[in-house]
Amino acid sequence: MKFFFHKDAREHLLLVEGELYLHIFKSRRTSASTFITMRNMQDDRLYSYKCIQIDKKKALLELVDSINLPQVPLYPLHIILALIDTKYFEKILPMLNELGTKKITLFKSQYSQNNFKVDMQRSYKIAINSSQQCGRSDYVQIEEMNDLQEVLKAYPQSLFFDFGGIPLHNVKLNMIPSVIIGPEGGFSKNEKELSQHFMRVSTAESIVLKSETAAVYIQANAWQFYC
Repeated sequence: MKFFFHKDAREHLLLVEGELYLHIFKSRRTSASTFITMRNMQDDRLYSYKCIQIDKKKALLELVDSINLPQVPLYPLHIILALIDTKYFEKILPMLNELGTKKITLFKSQYSQNNFKVDMQRSYKIAINSSQQCGRSDYVQIEEMNDLQEVLKAYPQSLFFDFGGIPLHNVKLNMIPSVIIGPEGGFSKNEKELSQHFMRVSTAESIVLKSETAAVYIQANAWQFYC
């Protein structure tokens, strides 16, 4: 654990209670004499606190020091993903956060699994926990859109990860791209017509990837977009 998240980190006195208290002092058995590092995930500062009062349910911390220490992705990427089973989304979410995804946009495609509803509060908790573990000073942002048409209107410079595209390693861009990943059933005829003028990229081997695997694969190769 690189730090703990508290929305009020920066205040001179910080009250820690509830789930965070249990995590710090019970689960992790942090000594009351140990300096505790905090981030508020809104600035790039790392705050150091010492415990000045503790009981069975809460602790009062006092600010000792803070330093400006940004830990942000070198190669942030915007993943636009057709809706998938929530359990698979929650499985790849911490991976994408650790690998440096800047933003995830979920949209409903004609052939995507549209019966699932993403719990945004739970998703952000997963992302924040991931950042606490890996040390990232921010966390991936998540948004939802209704359909591909709305996506293309909002992000007209997007790439499509699709069959028959240019091998990913051959794409050289000097901008932060958005990459659209369709459902495992592929894009519908109407969606293909909407996207016919957009650049397509794919794996060099033309391997068929699951949607969630494709998202991790693309983010893991994001450095190539900056070459």
